[in-house]
Formats: sequence, structure tokens, C-alpha cells
Amino acid sequence: MVKKARKLKKKSNSKKGGRRVSRKISSKVNPNKRDFEVFAKGVERLEEIRGELNSLDTKGYEEDVKSIKSKLKNVSYIPEIEEEMRILRQRIGGSYKEKRTRKRTDDHGKINSKIAELEKEIKKRGRVRSKRQLSGKDRKLVESIPRFEGELKRLRNFIDDKKKEEKRKRELLNKIDPGVSFLINNKFNLTLGEIKAELSKKLKDKELVVQKQLHDDLELRKKNFEYQYKQLEDRFVNRYNERVKGSLGREVKEKFNDAVREKIRGMKKGIQRELKKKTEWKLKELDREKKNFKDMLIKANQKKVKVQEEKIRKYLGANNFKELKARESELKNKLILNSKRLLEDEKSKLKKEHKVLENLIKVEIEKDSKLKQSKHALNISKQRLKLKETKLKRIFSSKDKRLDKRLDLKEAKLKKLLESKENDLNNKLKLKEGQIKKELDAKKDELKKIFKGRFEMEKIKENEARKKLSSQAKQFLDREKLKLDREYDRLKNLVRIEKEKSSNLDISREALEKLRKELREEFEKKRIRLEKEHEVGVSREKDSLKEHFDEEVLLHKVALDKKMKEHLTNRTSRLKNNYDLMKARELRRVEEMKRSISREKGVVANIRNALSLKRRKIIEDDSKYKQELVSKLEGEKMDAIKKEISGQSQVIREKLRKEFGDKLRLEIKAKEAEFEKRKADLALELQKKARLLFN
Repeated sequence: MVKKARKLKKKSNSKKGGRRVSRKISSKVNPNKRDFEVFAKGVERLEEIRGELNSLDTKGYEEDVKSIKSKLKNVSYIPEIEEEMRILRQRIGGSYKEKRTRKRTDDHGKINSKIAELEKEIKKRGRVRSKRQLSGKDRKLVESIPRFEGELKRLRNFIDDKKKEEKRKRELLNKIDPGVSFLINNKFNLTLGEIKAELSKKLKDKELVVQKQLHDDLELRKKNFEYQYKQLEDRFVNRYNERVKGSLGREVKEKFNDAVREKIRGMKKGIQRELKKKTEWKLKELDREKKNFKDMLIKANQKKVKVQEEKIRKYLGANNFKELKARESELKNKLILNSKRLLEDEKSKLKKEHKVLENLIKVEIEKDSKLKQSKHALNISKQRLKLKETKLKRIFSSKDKRLDKRLDLKEAKLKKLLESKENDLNNKLKLKEGQIKKELDAKKDELKKIFKGRFEMEKIKENEARKKLSSQAKQFLDREKLKLDREYDRLKNLVRIEKEKSSNLDISREALEKLRKELREEFEKKRIRLEKEHEVGVSREKDSLKEHFDEEVLLHKVALDKKMKEHLTNRTSRLKNNYDLMKARELRRVEEMKRSISREKGVVANIRNALSLKRRKIIEDDSKYKQELVSKLEGEKMDAIKKEISGQSQVIREKLRKEFGDKLRLEIKAKEAEFEKRKADLALELQKKARLLFN
């Protein structure tokens, strides 16, 4: 029976499903008026609820108002909204009573209390188990522990299962549609068939609303699309007509003219760049040649000046002058050294003699302290010797000073002569350098004038070439403009003919579009062909102009090179001739300078010889004078020493004689006293011996 009932239900469901499909298809194709009426009533009801909500004083119930307003946009939430509005009215009026839900925790509480009791009993019996001796009751309690533990586990598992089921139910309740839940709560006591009917009606309403919205959106989009399409068509037609009237021709003319101008500008710029590069290259080459030529001239002049300076220095005898100075300094040093040596020798001799005298005096003083007269005489002799030494030093110093003054005067004269000659030579060299610089500046100015003239000629030729190019370009542009005007007139005639044909034949839009496409294609083909022809003509003219310009530039370059070579050869020949003349003049001047220097050298040699002779004479005179002085001093010293020695010897002899006599007398007396003592001693000894003998 159950199986049959299930089969019947399935059949009924299949039938209902078939009906639903048919309804859906029919609704998609032709929506019923009933559905629109239901939707309109729902919208009216929502507006009424919104008005009621706005009229209520909802202070303190903002959350309820927000939930209601969020559901006012959907027709399917009307029953739920009505229920919430009823509850809100009751809350505002103060007559709302919350429904008390029966707590389902009674069973859970009982189970939990049982679990607690069982745990307490298990603890008690565990305590009993710990005792060593158990009674019969206690044993039974201990044996019942595993049973209680099993019951505890079972109860806990039961509680966990219940909790999981409650969670699952809550999740299902959360997933339920609020409208469906509201219907089921309100009409829970109805039969299943009625509930299904309500649900199916609700689903149908939702489908109808969605279909209506989609249909409205589609219709609006279609209308907008058709309107935009018409506007685009009209716009394109108007644009095409306007362009056919004049804009296309103008655009073509303007574009063509712009392209031609750009090409001509590019050609002009390229030609100008090439000309600038060539002129810059030529100017750089000329500057290099100028610099090289200047460097050559400067180096040659510097070499000449250096050679002349070296020759002049050689001929002036800078080295000889240095040798003279060195010799003079050597002679001075020799004189000073000789004088110093002589003085030192004399001093040493005097010191030695003085030491000898001092030694003798010391001996004499040691022998006899009473000889004061001899000391006084020696002091007098010392003073005399000191006076003589001072006199000799003064004489030598005066002579040395005179010689130094003479030598300084001669050196000053020679220096003045040499400085005057050097200044004359430097002035002559400066004058020559100034003349050479003036000549170089004049040559530079001439070269600059020549280059300026050539550059101006080249500029004139460039301007003529540019004028020719501009005239040729203008002619070419005029030809192309005439061609384009003819083509434009021809196209205008064709368009006019086509318009007349279209007005006569009432061509449809498709035919017009085809004609437009064909005209556009023909226009583009002709435009491309014209552009290609124009480019070919421009390239040919450009090549011809380039060839002509290159030929002119080459000819001009060859002519300039020839002129430059001729000018350079002439200038080099002139410079060589000038250089040879200058060289001959300088050689003559150098020879004259050599002769004057040789003459001056002879004069200087004569002066040197005279000075050397004078120096020799002075040295010989000094040596003779020194020898005479030394001999005189030595003779005087010897005489004085002899006199002093003779006097002192006599005194010493007398003293020695006296001392010797005194000493002899004293010694004789001493010996006599000793002899007497010995006699007395012998007498005493003899007496002692005699006494001994007698005893």
C-alpha cells in the first residue's frame, strides 16, 4: 500500500511539474494579466505599509524600522512585514507580550543531575577501593563501578548527539526563507496540499516578477538601441553628405599640401644640413691648416730665437765671465789664505818662541824667585812683540782692503759693461719679435679677409641654389595643385551625377551604402595613386636637384681647392723668401755681434792680463815685504834673546857660583858633623868593648 501511494504521489508530481513547465513557457511567451494585477496589488500594499511606518512615532525602535524598510523593496516579504508592523504597533502601544517558549533544558537538567550523582557514587566507591580490607557491601559497590562508568559514557554520548542535532536544526532554521517560515508558522495547522499550493504560488509570483523585470529591461534596451542606431545612421549620412559637398576635397587638398610642404621642408633641411656639414668641414680644415701654419712659423721663430740666444750667450762669454769670477774668487781666497797662513805661521813661531821664553823664565823663576828684573824685561819684550804684531796686522789688513776695493771696482765695471751689452741684445731681440709678430698678424688678417671673401661667395651661391630649389618646388606644387583641382572637379561631377541618379531612381539605403563604399574605395585608390605619383616625381626632382647640387658643389670645391693651393704655394714661396732674407739679415747681425764680441773679448783679455800682472807684482811685493819683515823681526828677536840670555847667563852663573859655594860650605859642615858623630860613636863602642873585655 505504501508503495502504491508513493507511485501515485510521483505521478501527481510529474503531472504538476509538466503543468508548471507549460505555464513557464506560456508566461515567457505571453504573461497573464492576473500576474500583473497581483504584482500591482503587492506594490500598492508596500506603499501603504511605508505610509503607515512614516506616520508612526518610532523613537526607540530604530532597529525594527530598519529591518522593515530593508524588506519594503520586495513583494514576497509582505506577510513578514505585516507581522513585524503588528508587533511594532503593539510595542508602541505597550500591549505587546512576548511569547514564552518552553525550555527544552528540562531533560538536559535531569540528565546532568543523574551524571553528577553517578560521578559522586564512583568517587565514593573509588575511595572504598583504596582500602585494603573490604566488607561485603563495599565489594558490591566496587564491582558496580564499571557498570556506572559505562552508563556515564552512554549518557555523555547521548548528550553530545542531542547537541549536534540542535545545532543542525538551528542551521536549517537560519537557511529557511523568512517568507516561507512566516507562512508555515501562520498556517501550520493547514494540510500539506494547501502548504504546497501556497509555496508553488509564491514561487510562481517570484518567477513572474523576474520575468516582468527582464521583459521591461529588454524592451527598454531595444528602444534605446533602435533610437541610437537611427541617430548614428542620420549622423553618418549627414557627415557623408557634408564631406561630399566640400570637406573631403578640402581635407585631401590640405593633407596633400601638408605632405608636400613637409617633404619640401625635409629636403630643404637635408640640403641645409649637408651644406652646413660641408662648410663646417671646410672651415675646420682651413682652421687646422691655419693652426699648423701658425705653429710652424712660431716653432721656426722660436728655434731661431733660441739659436740666436745660444749663440749670443756663447759669444758673450757667459762661461768666460763665470770663469773670470771663479778665478777672481780663487785669487781672493788664495790671497786671504796666504795672508792667513803667513800670519798664522808668524803667530805660531811667536807662540813657540813665547813658549820657549816662558819655559826659560819659568826655569829661572823656579831657580830663583828673586829675579824680578828679568821678568820685567821679558814683559817689556812681550809688549814690544805684541806691538809689532799689531802693526804687521794693520799693514796687511790695509793692503788686503785696498786690493779688495780695486777688485770690486773692476768687477763692477765689468758687470756694468756686460749688463749694458745684454740689455742692448735683449732690446734688439724684442724689436725683432715685435716685427715678426706684426708680420704674422698682417698675414693672419690677409688670410681672414681671403677666407671671408670665399665664405661670402659660397653663401651667395647657396642662396642662389636655394632660390632655384624654392622656384622649382613652387612650380612642382602648382602643377600638383592643378592636377588635384582637376581631379577634385572630376570627382565633384561624379558625385553630382550620382546624386542625380539617386534622386531619379530613389535608391534604397543599402544601394546608397554600396555606392558610398565604392566611391570611397575609388577616392582612396586615386588618392593613393596620386600620392605615389607625387612621391615619385618629388624623388626624381630631388635626385636631379641633388645631382645638380653635388656637381656644383664638386666644381666649386675643386675651384676652391685650386685657388687655395695656388694661394698657399704663393704664400709659402713669399714666406720662404722673407724667411731667407730675414735669415741673411740675422746672420749678418750675428757675424757683426761676433766681431764686436771678439773685440770685447780682446779688450777683456788685455784687462785680465794687466790685472794678473798687477796681482803678481802685488803678491811678489807682499811676499818680499813679508820676508824682509820676518827676517828683521827674527834678527831683532835673536838679538834681544841673545842679549837677554847673555845677561841672564851671567846673573845665573853668579847665582850658581854663590849657590855652589854655599852648598859646598854647608855640605862640608855637614860632613864634618857626621865625621865627628862617627868618631864619637866609635869612641863609645870602643869604650863598651873595653868594658866588656875588662869585665
